[in-house]
Amino acid sequence: MAVIWTFVRRAVDDAVAVTGVGLAVLVVGATAVVAATVPDSGPVPGATGAPVPSWSGVAPVTAAQAPDGGVLRVVEQGFTLDPDPRVDHVTYGLLLENTSRERIAYAVAVTVRAVDAAGGTVRQRFGREDVARHTVYAVFPGQRFGIGVEEWLDGRGVAALTVTVEPPTWVPVDQPLQRDPGRLRVIRLGPLAAGEVRAIAGSRFSVSFNASSGFEERIPVGVAVLWRDGAGRIVGGAAATDATRCLDVAPGQGRFSVEPDRIRSVPAGADVARTEVFLAPFGVNQPNGCLR
Repeated sequence: MAVIWTFVRRAVDDAVAVTGVGLAVLVVGATAVVAATVPDSGPVPGATGAPVPSWSGVAPVTAAQAPDGGVLRVVEQGFTLDPDPRVDHVTYGLLLENTSRERIAYAVAVTVRAVDAAGGTVRQRFGREDVARHTVYAVFPGQRFGIGVEEWLDGRGVAALTVTVEPPTWVPVDQPLQRDPGRLRVIRLGPLAAGEVRAIAGSRFSVSFNASSGFEERIPVGVAVLWRDGAGRIVGGAAATDATRCLDVAPGQGRFSVEPDRIRSVPAGADVARTEVFLAPFGVNQPNGCLR
């Protein structure tokens, strides 16, 4: 079973209200997130994920819930729309949380659909896709993970975003072994985290942070940023790296600085001092040559 969240903009400002028609309400702090379950339609077409692993010991489980009852849920979301008669520029951020105490949520397909005021799908301007597809590599127990995206859409206006989270593969946290088909060896999944974030939005946006890696070897890492307003609400996000400009992160801690040239603009309502950074492996087969 996939889980769907729908987020609708308030008419009075750029904030995002959480609404939906569902079977259960998940309460996160003071925010009620309405979750609706729908029949799973199978793998997401065209979705790209982590390599198919081979596991030893306790077998992983692919299901909406982990064996201990934990789930991977969307706890916050927000977006800012820059309308144009021909094309809409939208920046959005998603924050997911793994509530399992024992299992890693691995290789999770997430799709985002933009909807206009009449309920119709707003297609991507380039690529002509109906949905944006993302793969969440690994979210450790209790960890939160952010997805930041900029998109150009057909100029019809965006009233809401619908987020679908497919069932994760739940990997035992004490046995996270992944076989890399390209290198024919076994590596251990490790948590990635960013701290001590400092962001500047002058003529160009830049951000520096400490990266902490629980992997046992150097890995290529991608960077996503989420922006919040003065009240702490998410107002957008973006990918700060891509497949040709990722970070080369060693085990332990290191300081990095990124000045992405692909970010069009920071939302006008963003408090840059509240910028959040999230890290994810680009895949252990990524060629060398990442930014350092």
